[in-house]
This record gives sequence, structure tokens and C-alpha cells, in this order.
Amino acid sequence: MSDPGIKSTNYRNRPRDSRNSIFAALIGFGIFAVIASFYEPPESSDAMDAARPPPLDTLAVNLDGQFDFSDLGLNFDPSRIQAGMPFSPTIFATSNIGPDALIDALLKLDTQTSAAGAEVRVDYRAKLDAVSPAETAAMSPREIKAVAERVLVSFTPPDAAGLPAYNAASRTLAAVRQRGSWQCASGTQVFQLTALRQPADALIEKHLVQIFERGHVLPGFMRWRSGEWYLYGLEMTVRGAGLKSYGATSTLGTQGLALRIVSIPEALILTALSDYATNVSTVAVKILRDTAQRYAIPLAELERNVQTELQTSAAAQAANDNPTDSVRAAWAFGKSYAPEGDVPLRYADTIPLTDTHLPFTEILAERAARRQTLSKDPEGDALQQTGAANYLDYFPPPKPSQ
Repeated sequence: MSDPGIKSTNYRNRPRDSRNSIFAALIGFGIFAVIASFYEPPESSDAMDAARPPPLDTLAVNLDGQFDFSDLGLNFDPSRIQAGMPFSPTIFATSNIGPDALIDALLKLDTQTSAAGAEVRVDYRAKLDAVSPAETAAMSPREIKAVAERVLVSFTPPDAAGLPAYNAASRTLAAVRQRGSWQCASGTQVFQLTALRQPADALIEKHLVQIFERGHVLPGFMRWRSGEWYLYGLEMTVRGAGLKSYGATSTLGTQGLALRIVSIPEALILTALSDYATNVSTVAVKILRDTAQRYAIPLAELERNVQTELQTSAAAQAANDNPTDSVRAAWAFGKSYAPEGDVPLRYADTIPLTDTHLPFTEILAERAARRQTLSKDPEGDALQQTGAANYLDYFPPPKPSQ
């Protein structure tokens, strides 16, 4: 017989109302768990969850604040190491290189075919140096994009009509400076150069990545949320944040996305030293695999999606739009149809989910086609005149002729 002075904890002795409330609570929790399984945490903050992500196999940073890239396995040809390099030849013996040396090497690599290469490098270097390493280290990825955008916009001619423009031909830094326009690859390059204006350890902690879509590239970053890595892109062919939310990395393959994703620090080291290395393609594949392992990316699924995209896409069946340098060519795939000439850039803080499945240059082409149709409609003209700040924003479909 139980002690009457002690309330029983046996569930069968609870009043019926109490049991009903427990059942209701359990059912409510079950519904919440189901909903939560489909919920993607909003990217309202660039800070990661308080829970620490799993240990990562990342680049080491030496006591001098330089990247230690010895684990990349780069092999160098001594005959290619010569005077006039933008960094000390000791890096080949030590496998150490700092962020500033990387900036100089990347600037020289990108401008070496330009007649005004030296002037271009000085100009970019001055603009990048306007932001201190401490300031850059404190920035979120979206804030780095804002600084990179200011650098890009600074090359827009003062007397240019309208907004800064997208131009598929403005692939190099020299072309950006000359034309006052940019495209995905040159915009991504300026983002990366801006990101290098911070200590090596701070850059590694931001988990920045390059995201390759068909005929397209953009910078992005990883965030550890709710026990998973989430992938976000920063579209450089729009003004504003240009945030593309791809979802949890574990779902990228089942979503049908055709992507290749590589860690930015390692990608930039390989690019900067590619002229001196003999195994560029091998290391490029290693970086792709290492990034996938680090962030739980289903590499085999994504590669199947890439091959399917190349086989079934009419755009991809044309000549590849891969870059000429051997590093990005190892990751880039397919071709996108970009509009010719200058296309004014629109503002977009977020990119709709339906548009993450297409290279954004094709979205621009679609908007440009709509704009041409709307220009024949007096109402469309009025919309363009009053909405200049969103010149390529989502216009409604053209109305059928009366």
C-alpha cells in the first residue's frame, strides 16, 4: 500500500485530464519535429550556431600568420622559378604563403596579358588596401561582398548613363577597369581579393567557398546550423546581398543541383602558384574532394547531376564556357547564354529559390528579353522610368496584345 503522504508518480494513477494533456503535448511535439525536419534556418545572422561544428581538416596557419599548404601536395618545377615573381622564392621550400603575397600573385596572374598590367595592379592594390586587415576580419561574408561591390562600382565611368553594368566580356580585372562593367568570374575574383585582406586564420574561419554552376561561378560560404552544414551563395551579378540559399549540404544532390564546390583559401593558393606547379589538375581534384569531405557534400551525387546536365542541357551541348586558366577549368563546366553588351545590374538582397537552379546570367538574359518586350508597351516604359533602381527587377510577364 502506498504512503498517502507521497503522490504517486505512476502514470496510471494520474487524472484523465492530466493524461490527455500529456498525449496532446506528445502529439504537438511530434508535429513540431516533422515540421522542423523540413525547416531551413533563415540566414538572418552570419554567426554560426553556438554548438561547435565538427572538427575540420583545414589549412594550417604558421606562427607568422601564413598559410601552410604543405598538405596540398603541390609539386613545383625548379626551371619555372625565376626572378620577377610577385613573392619570395622561399615559399616553394617552406610551403608557406601569406594573404598579402597571395593578393600580389593573383593580381599579376590576372593582369599579365594586359598592356596596362602594372597600372591595373597598382590601382586595385590601392583600393584593396583602403580596408585594413582588422576591419576585414570583423566582416561577415555579405559585408565583404559590399566592399567588393564598392571596388567594382568605383571603375564605372563618371559620365556613364544609368547603373553599373553586367558585361559577359568583362572577364578580367583589366577589362573591369577599362569598361566599368563586370561579370560572374571577375566579380568573384574581386570578392576573393577583398577577402584576402584579413589574417589567414580569420579567413579560414569564415568557411568561404567557390560555387560552380553550369557556365557560372559565384562566391559563397558554409554555416553550421541545427547539426548540419548549410550552403549560401553571394551572387556577384546583382547589387545588394544577392544571397542564394541552397539548403543543407546533405540535400544538394537530391535537389538535383549540378554544382562543384571548392574551399576558397586552397583554391586561391593553387591558382596563385599554378604557373610553377606540375600537378595542377591532380591538386584541383584533391581540393574538390577535400571540400566535400569537410562539409558533408555528396560529391558523387553532384557529379552525376553535372554529367546529366552536360548531356541533357541544350546550352551545355554547345562549346564549354570554361575559363582559359587551368585551375578554374578543372572545376568549371558547361556554357550559359549571357546577354551581349552592357546590361544594367539590378538590386537583389535574396535570389528566389526557383532561380538557384539556373546560372544567373541566364536569368539576366531572360529579364533583358522581357525588358525589350516591355519597351513596346507604354505602361512598361513608365515602369522602367519610375523603377530605375530596380531596372532589371522582376517585371511581370508582358501582357498579350489586345
